[in-house]
Amino acid sequence: MSNRGHHLPAEERRAVIVQTVIELAAEQNPNGITTAAIAERMGLTQGALFRHFPNKAAVLAAVMEWVAEELL
Repeated sequence: MSNRGHHLPAEERRAVIVQTVIELAAEQNPNGITTAAIAERMGLTQGALFRHFPNKAAVLAAVMEWVAEELL
């Protein structure tokens, strides 16, 4: 979790958020992942997530973009 410090540049923070969602999806049904769960896993507030993504749909879109780039 050392890469999840509280003072990351915005682009790096977005990448960590995406990785956190991927980790959560490996542990549970992706439909059940909430922004509260993402924030809790990262040790952040939900407000901190929304400084980097306007809403949950944007987070999920970034995750799908990562999947498309990295796995397909």
